Amino acid sequence: MKDSRTIPRWAAWCLVLALVVCLLPAAAPAELRRGSKGEEVRELQTMLSEMGFLEDRVDGDYGRKTEAAVKRFQAFAGLKQTGRLDSKTELTLMDCYFIATGVMSGDGADPEELGEDLPDSCRWTTEIDGEGAALCARHLDVKYLWDWYFRPDKPEKLERLLSGQLIAQWTWYIDAMYDHWEENLPEDRQHIALDEKEAFYKALDDDAAWAESDTKQNPLGGLQAKVVWIEARGIDLCQALYGPEGAIPPEEEDGEE
Repeated sequence: MKDSRTIPRWAAWCLVLALVVCLLPAAAPAELRRGSKGEEVRELQTMLSEMGFLEDRVDGDYGRKTEAAVKRFQAFAGLKQTGRLDSKTELTLMDCYFIATGVMSGDGADPEELGEDLPDSCRWTTEIDGEGAALCARHLDVKYLWDWYFRPDKPEKLERLLSGQLIAQWTWYIDAMYDHWEENLPEDRQHIALDEKEAFYKALDDDAAWAESDTKQNPLGGLQAKVVWIEARGIDLCQALYGPEGAIPPEEEDGEE
């Protein structure tokens, strides 16, 4: 059950690398640093600004504030704080920016990377050897969002972007799970799935209720509470439908290769 609207992670990176190869001159450009100027600096500043690391104007001039913004991102990402845009910082910055803005989602993750973080419904044995494990699309996609979302010291802008992506991803998958559940119920019981789906959207869209968690000290309280709630709802529904004793038999589950 994949989200066909998003670009798989590997495909997105292939596109990015192809564009880089086509657009760059034969000689590799020097890393950007304080004193650099031009369109590449402007693009860097735009990404830093949209994610909240840069609080200065976007002018194409790599000055003191841009250098400080790069250091702030490097600290957030666990990189050496040089203030220069070397290749590792650039790739990490692009990964964070593309994930936060929804340009690409996760794909192809090794289930072992996730340890015990996911419910049993995300794993099943293969029919061939009984030992293989697969990971369902619902958690495969949000795994990369988790990687960035749970890092400390995020700028408010970045937290809002990542929260919005998490909520959008889970909303799509929860909606699809409710539809799949409805399809697998007898006609005279399909109202059960429809009623639960309606209740889910009613709670999701109750902005006034979520706003009650906002405070002066934490203006993102409501948004954070919504992320926790929708993730728990998605995992619970996934387990209830596709777990060992789920409502939908394993043979009805899509994509268990």
